[in-house]
Amino acid sequence: MDRGQVIVLVLLDQSQAFDLVHDELIVSKLKYIGLGDAELDWFRNYISEREQCVKVGNVTSDVVQTRSGVPQGSVLGPLLFSVYTSDLPEIFSRATVHMYADDVQLYAGCAPDGLADTITDINLDLQRLQRWCTESGLKLNANKTKVLLIGSKYNLERIDLHNMCVSMNGEDLQWEKTARDLGLWLDDELSFGQHLLSVKRASVIKLKGLHKYKYELDVPTKLQLVRSLIYPIIDYCLPLYYYHLTQTNKDYLKRIHNMCIRFVCNVPFRHHITPYRKRLGEMSVSQRAEYSYITFLYKLFLNKSPEYLFHRIGKRQCVHDVNTRFRVHYDTPRHRTSKFEGCFDYCAPEIMNKFFDLLNAGFNVNTFKRRVKDIILQDVG
Repeated sequence: MDRGQVIVLVLLDQSQAFDLVHDELIVSKLKYIGLGDAELDWFRNYISEREQCVKVGNVTSDVVQTRSGVPQGSVLGPLLFSVYTSDLPEIFSRATVHMYADDVQLYAGCAPDGLADTITDINLDLQRLQRWCTESGLKLNANKTKVLLIGSKYNLERIDLHNMCVSMNGEDLQWEKTARDLGLWLDDELSFGQHLLSVKRASVIKLKGLHKYKYELDVPTKLQLVRSLIYPIIDYCLPLYYYHLTQTNKDYLKRIHNMCIRFVCNVPFRHHITPYRKRLGEMSVSQRAEYSYITFLYKLFLNKSPEYLFHRIGKRQCVHDVNTRFRVHYDTPRHRTSKFEGCFDYCAPEIMNKFFDLLNAGFNVNTFKRRVKDIILQDVG
């Protein structure tokens, strides 16, 4: 978007993906990645000839032998499905693909004037995907597949989408303004306003349920309830969406967090909550976003995975001052728009430079998280 491009994003939906994995095909793919005969026999025994039934109350159905699929709810289920679809990215010629178990995101960027050609290329990639799914025994659900065109407001207003359609199984897919992917609401301008509304709705419902116990529970109990029930709603994907929010929406999210502190400490409406928050040892929303971001980056720094993110972090040598001579820092790319300042390429090096010494101290993850929290809580916020 910083280069004036638009992005076509296709969020693919697969029907009964885990139930359609072919037994022998998954075993052959396990053999291809290097498993020996003993391990293959174990997996073949684990996957094939499984039996299942349904029990409702005291009534149990007949036992039926499954013909395909991997056990759902198991630790190995998503891993086996990932192995089963490991060759999927190789079939695409134009689009970039990201996969998380049975969730597949397909996208391609282009200049607004080249959108028609890009959609044609994506349709060809989707035809290849359909053939691959047919050969692998999987099914795509066109009715639940979502398509978004993401770009700046200026570019989106210039584009007429009426004669440009992404197609799947002979059906033209509807262009969407918003779509939910892995629990995160995306919109066509990456403002994340819809996701913020979702956070507000879920958080307020939880707080209303807890409010009747406001004067019956002690502070530690209420704090634990907030940490268990409400903070996970706010914190989910917080590093991803927080830095894209407008200042108005950041303040809105801050008010939701303030409501939690008011509940825990019984703070009157017109009183400032900052002293109470600090007394509890709680981080503000902006501090929580920074804490989550640097924790993720430290794991990325240690594991060098996922590679497509790790290789986006560039380094530079600072030789302009005696005290920083030959010290490696992380390079912040030049950019044209303020929207770029919310993306990974900008935020990651900015935050890593702030915690540069801590990143290179060699701590384990838990120690690193404690040190980061101590540093963040020392800041005014």
